[in-house]
Amino acid sequence: MHTIRLKAADSRIATAEELAEARITPDQHPEGWQIMAHQAATVYALRFGTAPIIINQAMTGDGKSFAGQFMVFNEPNWRTFAMYPTNELAADQQRSLNSLLAGWTPPQNAPDWRVVNAAQIDRIQAALESSRMEALDMLLEGDLLLTNPDIFHLAMQFAYTRYGAAPDLILGRISRRYRLYVFDEFHLFGAAQSAAVMTALLLIRTITAQDRSPRFLFLSATPQPILGALAAKAELPVEIISGSYCATDGNRPADDGWRRILQPVDLTLHEGRLEEWVQEHLEDVILDFFRRHRPGAKGVIIANGVATAHRIYDFLRERCPNDIHLGLNTGLIPPEKRGREVDLLVATSTVDVGVDFRINLLIFESPDANTHLQRLGRLGRHQDDGAGNRFEHFEAHALLPDWVIKSVMAKYPAGTLVARNDYADVVREAMTELQGFKNYPRRWAGVQAGHVLGRLRSSAIRSQYEAYTPLLRDAYWTLYGNSLNRYFTVRDQQPAIFEAASSFRGTSPFTALVLDLSPLRESSEVQTYNLITLLLRGELEAVEIADLLRLAASQGVDVDALKRARPLAAYKLHGWRDKAREISVIYEQELGTEHQVVIECRSIRLRVSDSVGLGLSALNDQLAEQTLAAFFIPNYDPYSVRRMLKLGMKMELFPFTSLDNVQGCVAFGQDALLLDSAWQRRADDKPFIL
Repeated sequence: MHTIRLKAADSRIATAEELAEARITPDQHPEGWQIMAHQAATVYALRFGTAPIIINQAMTGDGKSFAGQFMVFNEPNWRTFAMYPTNELAADQQRSLNSLLAGWTPPQNAPDWRVVNAAQIDRIQAALESSRMEALDMLLEGDLLLTNPDIFHLAMQFAYTRYGAAPDLILGRISRRYRLYVFDEFHLFGAAQSAAVMTALLLIRTITAQDRSPRFLFLSATPQPILGALAAKAELPVEIISGSYCATDGNRPADDGWRRILQPVDLTLHEGRLEEWVQEHLEDVILDFFRRHRPGAKGVIIANGVATAHRIYDFLRERCPNDIHLGLNTGLIPPEKRGREVDLLVATSTVDVGVDFRINLLIFESPDANTHLQRLGRLGRHQDDGAGNRFEHFEAHALLPDWVIKSVMAKYPAGTLVARNDYADVVREAMTELQGFKNYPRRWAGVQAGHVLGRLRSSAIRSQYEAYTPLLRDAYWTLYGNSLNRYFTVRDQQPAIFEAASSFRGTSPFTALVLDLSPLRESSEVQTYNLITLLLRGELEAVEIADLLRLAASQGVDVDALKRARPLAAYKLHGWRDKAREISVIYEQELGTEHQVVIECRSIRLRVSDSVGLGLSALNDQLAEQTLAAFFIPNYDPYSVRRMLKLGMKMELFPFTSLDNVQGCVAFGQDALLLDSAWQRRADDKPFIL
């Protein structure tokens, strides 16, 4: 255990000169608002700059989102296509917009803003008995669109079509209507997503070059380096805007010209597992904090996994006093039922970005340095709980590996007052930087780019884009090289690989239907969830897929959306195990020792320890019929591959055994393509793409 004190962080307010230079006048923002230096710089870059790509790197909680919406509020012909990576963040933006526009009328009047997500499209489609493209078409009418990058990606890949209409109908409407494209919290995405966005960006720029210059704004406290590298290779100018900050001891208010964005925090670092820590320190840390700081006490506990979060929540429900209102926020909880306005919230990565908590206690674990710093940034953003109770003290407890704690101890003795950026440097240096997959664009991104070129050559629209296609092909070739030609192979001969390479975030072949019947859960509805997570830690009762689909229909759940996920199994979830099961893959074909490419594979089965009641035989029968994209590394176990390639824990890796007794490590879907791009081939290492 080691405790240091993080300094407060103050952000600089834009000067009168900076406001004048950006032509920001008092009527262009709500009365009493202070425009920050990075916001003014962003507005100036949009109004008067020439760089097509702008990256705002201001700290979390410093108003990056308002900078992205400023132009649609204050200038004609600046319709904005804003994208948020999680539904939670998009919902927060809806609430913020409602609050903002309730007390302020922008010079351009309140923009007509719309929300577009998969559920919204499904509801409109059902109500109108129309196609998904027609439903989407109706939603592309606003001045400000709040959506996600997945829908943007599908539109840019010509995925929305209607019988009898030109294949570029939605693409054309988007590129003609919107001038600014905003990607919020883009640091959540990696190489595959950066390449997908660059493919779309070049497409939009090329086909709108004669009309106007579209702009692309990325909001990210820790942007991905690969985005800048791709832009440089494409010879696209990038303007990077950073916030201006100073660290203070927190005992005085921010100076004139500065606004406090993060309060000082007492940070204690601990070793061990989060669940065990909560059990051990419920009385002396958690409940003691609430006793000392009620009524001004609000907290969040953030776990890496859903099983840990649910087990902690159930533990707290049984032992916390009734006057501490608990909440749960995980991917297994429907968004409308996720806890927010509670005293103590237990959550997973669903709250890593966007959720603007009013808390003064944070307890969390992290899989990597960036996630650790992102989660730490949830604390200290507000001085009160929103109900009139002032926060007098901010306290964080972080679970970290022992070598990271020792690195912090060596640099900063107990009680040291530390600036947040200095602490971040030590943590990033101590925690291994994860694999960036920098070879992915030239290995696989050409599949998406090739698909774009192929659709532009469709007979219905070929002549319209004839002048642009060669320019676009040259740009794509510069970025993606020979992987551009890979499109023709995988499209015609390897549909599973084509699907993995074409998707934005990747689609897992391991999906299940689940009904959460865990004790202490008030209500639940049928939903899809990651099958591997359930098999690893779930106390499961196998049921028929058809039975849960019928139940879902009676609950008003979108059954078509559940079917689109292609579930392999269905379960009632009765709780979570303390000890994980072991899962491995059986490949019921000979793999051999020579390099192979298998176009389609329908011979994958799972072996799961303690599998009684899991319906594994029926699940494997379903799985064996699936066409999978996979990457095999013989002679290396998943732990060795993960450590050697610095893969982190987000990638799903499995030990495998083939029919001819070859053993090693395997990944599926988009993970397979990422792993392929990272693997360094050697004479005795024979990876395979299935």
